[in-house]
Amino acid sequence: MRSRGWFLPKQPDVLGLLRRQLAVTIEGVEAFAAWANGNEDAATTVREIEHRGDAAKWELLEALREAFVTPLEPEDVFALSRGIDWILDYARDLINESEALDSPPDAELAEMAGLLVEAMRHLDEALAALDSSGETATEAARAAIK
Repeated sequence: MRSRGWFLPKQPDVLGLLRRQLAVTIEGVEAFAAWANGNEDAATTVREIEHRGDAAKWELLEALREAFVTPLEPEDVFALSRGIDWILDYARDLINESEALDSPPDAELAEMAGLLVEAMRHLDEALAALDSSGETATEAARAAIK
Protein backbone atom coordinates (compact mmCIF):
# COMPACT_ATOMS: atom_id res chain seq x y z
CA MET A 1 0.00 0.00 0.00
CA ARG A 2 1.38 3.40 -0.98
CA SER A 3 1.01 6.11 1.59
CA ARG A 4 2.88 8.84 -0.30
CA GLY A 5 0.68 11.73 -1.23
CA TRP A 6 -2.34 10.71 0.81
CA PHE A 7 -2.32 14.13 2.46
CA LEU A 8 -2.11 16.12 -0.77
CA PRO A 9 -5.27 17.44 -2.42
CA LYS A 10 -6.45 16.04 -5.73
CA GLN A 11 -4.82 17.39 -8.85
CA PRO A 12 -7.47 17.14 -11.56
CA ASP A 13 -6.37 17.75 -15.13
CA VAL A 14 -8.00 21.16 -15.46
CA LEU A 15 -6.33 21.92 -18.77
CA GLY A 16 -7.38 18.52 -20.14
CA LEU A 17 -10.97 19.13 -19.07
CA LEU A 18 -10.91 22.58 -20.66
CA ARG A 19 -9.67 21.02 -23.90
CA ARG A 20 -12.40 18.36 -23.64
CA GLN A 21 -15.01 21.13 -23.35
CA LEU A 22 -13.42 22.85 -26.32
CA ALA A 23 -13.50 19.60 -28.33
CA VAL A 24 -17.25 19.39 -27.78
CA THR A 25 -17.55 23.02 -28.82
CA ILE A 26 -15.53 22.41 -31.98
CA GLU A 27 -17.86 19.52 -32.82
CA GLY A 28 -20.79 21.86 -32.22
CA VAL A 29 -19.50 24.71 -34.36
CA GLU A 30 -18.70 22.24 -37.14
CA ALA A 31 -22.36 21.16 -37.02
CA PHE A 32 -23.35 24.83 -36.91
CA ALA A 33 -21.26 25.45 -40.03
CA ALA A 34 -22.92 22.49 -41.73
CA TRP A 35 -26.32 23.98 -40.86
CA ALA A 36 -25.23 27.39 -42.13
CA ASN A 37 -24.23 25.72 -45.40
CA GLY A 38 -27.70 24.24 -45.90
CA ASN A 39 -27.76 20.99 -43.88
CA GLU A 40 -31.01 21.47 -41.94
CA ASP A 41 -30.50 18.23 -39.98
CA ALA A 42 -27.39 19.72 -38.39
CA ALA A 43 -29.63 22.01 -36.30
CA THR A 44 -30.66 19.02 -34.18
CA THR A 45 -27.02 18.01 -33.86
CA VAL A 46 -26.08 21.47 -32.58
CA ARG A 47 -28.83 21.30 -29.94
CA GLU A 48 -27.67 17.86 -28.78
CA ILE A 49 -24.02 18.91 -28.66
CA GLU A 50 -24.90 22.06 -26.72
CA HIS A 51 -26.17 19.86 -23.86
CA ARG A 52 -22.91 17.89 -23.92
CA GLY A 53 -21.02 21.18 -23.82
CA ASP A 54 -22.91 22.19 -20.68
CA ALA A 55 -22.01 18.87 -19.06
CA ALA A 56 -18.33 19.33 -19.97
CA LYS A 57 -18.41 22.85 -18.51
CA TRP A 58 -19.86 21.62 -15.21
CA GLU A 59 -17.30 18.82 -15.03
CA LEU A 60 -14.52 21.36 -15.48
CA LEU A 61 -15.96 23.73 -12.87
CA GLU A 62 -16.21 20.90 -10.34
CA ALA A 63 -12.58 19.97 -10.97
CA LEU A 64 -11.58 23.61 -10.68
CA ARG A 65 -13.13 23.77 -7.22
CA GLU A 66 -11.13 20.72 -6.13
CA ALA A 67 -7.80 21.72 -7.69
CA PHE A 68 -5.02 22.86 -5.40
CA VAL A 69 -2.88 24.20 -8.24
CA THR A 70 -3.95 24.97 -11.81
CA PRO A 71 -1.87 25.66 -14.94
CA LEU A 72 -3.75 28.95 -15.40
CA GLU A 73 -5.33 31.24 -12.85
CA PRO A 74 -8.67 29.73 -11.78
CA GLU A 75 -10.48 32.92 -12.74
CA ASP A 76 -8.99 32.71 -16.23
CA VAL A 77 -10.03 29.06 -16.60
CA PHE A 78 -13.55 29.97 -15.48
CA ALA A 79 -13.77 32.90 -17.91
CA LEU A 80 -12.45 30.83 -20.81
CA SER A 81 -14.83 27.96 -20.03
CA ARG A 82 -17.77 30.36 -19.80
CA GLY A 83 -16.84 31.97 -23.13
CA ILE A 84 -16.51 28.58 -24.80
CA ASP A 85 -19.93 27.64 -23.43
CA TRP A 86 -21.48 30.84 -24.76
CA ILE A 87 -20.35 30.00 -28.28
CA LEU A 88 -22.51 26.88 -28.37
CA ASP A 89 -25.37 28.69 -26.62
CA TYR A 90 -25.33 31.48 -29.22
CA ALA A 91 -25.08 29.03 -32.12
CA ARG A 92 -28.12 27.15 -30.80
CA ASP A 93 -30.00 30.41 -30.22
CA LEU A 94 -29.22 31.65 -33.72
CA ILE A 95 -30.56 28.41 -35.22
CA ASN A 96 -33.71 28.67 -33.07
CA GLU A 97 -34.30 32.28 -34.12
CA SER A 98 -33.64 31.45 -37.77
CA GLU A 99 -36.25 28.70 -37.65
CA ALA A 100 -38.77 30.80 -35.70
CA LEU A 101 -38.46 33.67 -38.17
CA ASP A 102 -38.34 31.34 -41.18
CA SER A 103 -35.11 33.01 -42.23
CA PRO A 104 -32.60 30.44 -43.52
CA PRO A 105 -28.87 31.09 -43.31
CA ASP A 106 -27.18 32.97 -46.12
CA ALA A 107 -23.67 32.93 -47.59
CA GLU A 108 -22.39 35.52 -45.11
CA LEU A 109 -23.54 33.45 -42.14
CA ALA A 110 -21.95 30.34 -43.67
CA GLU A 111 -18.68 32.23 -44.03
CA MET A 112 -18.88 33.44 -40.42
CA ALA A 113 -19.55 29.90 -39.23
CA GLY A 114 -16.48 28.66 -41.10
CA LEU A 115 -14.35 31.36 -39.48
CA LEU A 116 -15.74 30.36 -36.09
CA VAL A 117 -14.68 26.75 -36.64
CA GLU A 118 -11.21 27.93 -37.62
CA ALA A 119 -10.95 30.17 -34.53
CA MET A 120 -11.96 27.34 -32.19
CA ARG A 121 -9.34 25.06 -33.73
CA HIS A 122 -6.68 27.74 -33.19
CA LEU A 123 -7.81 28.10 -29.58
CA ASP A 124 -7.43 24.35 -29.09
CA GLU A 125 -3.96 24.54 -30.63
CA ALA A 126 -3.08 27.31 -28.17
CA LEU A 127 -4.29 25.30 -25.18
CA ALA A 128 -2.44 22.21 -26.38
CA ALA A 129 0.81 24.17 -26.62
CA LEU A 130 0.46 25.88 -23.25
CA ASP A 131 2.56 23.30 -21.38
CA SER A 132 5.29 22.98 -24.00
CA SER A 133 5.68 26.18 -25.95
CA GLY A 134 4.52 29.59 -24.87
CA GLU A 135 5.44 31.03 -28.26
CA THR A 136 3.34 28.47 -30.14
CA ALA A 137 0.44 29.04 -27.74
CA THR A 138 0.65 32.79 -28.25
CA GLU A 139 0.73 32.50 -32.04
CA ALA A 140 -2.25 30.14 -32.06
CA ALA A 141 -4.17 32.45 -29.71
CA ARG A 142 -3.42 35.40 -32.00
CA ALA A 143 -4.66 33.38 -34.97
CA ALA A 144 -7.88 32.58 -33.10
CA ILE A 145 -8.47 36.26 -32.37
CA LYS A 146 -7.77 37.23 -35.97
